[in-house]
Amino acid sequence: MLGAGLGALFAESAPEQGQEGSSADILREAGSAGQIVLAVSSASTRKAETDLFSRRERQIVAQIAIGATSAEIATRLSISIHTVKNHRKNILRKIGCSNSGQMIAKCVGLGII
Repeated sequence: MLGAGLGALFAESAPEQGQEGSSADILREAGSAGQIVLAVSSASTRKAETDLFSRRERQIVAQIAIGATSAEIATRLSISIHTVKNHRKNILRKIGCSNSGQMIAKCVGLGII
C-alpha cells in the first residue's frame, strides 16, 4: 500500500458512484481505517519551523544575517556577550547547522529571515 502512494489510497477510498467526498474526507476515512496517511501542509510546516526559535533567538539570527559580531549584538540588545554566544549555540543546534553561514542560508530558505 505505501509503495503505491496516495494515488492508490484515493482509488481504494474513493466514494462510490453518486456519493460525494472531498480529499479531506478520503484522508479522514483512510486514517480511521488504520492506514498510515501522511499529509503535509507547507503552511503549517513553515509555521512550525519559524516557531523553532524564541523571539530573542530570531532577533539574534537577524543580527547575524546583517553581519553583526557577538559583541555588537550584545550591545544592541543590551545583553551579555555570553548570552549571545549561548543563543548562537542553541540556534545552531536547533537548526542542525555547524556554522553561521549554514544557519543563515537555512533560515533564509525556510523563510525565518
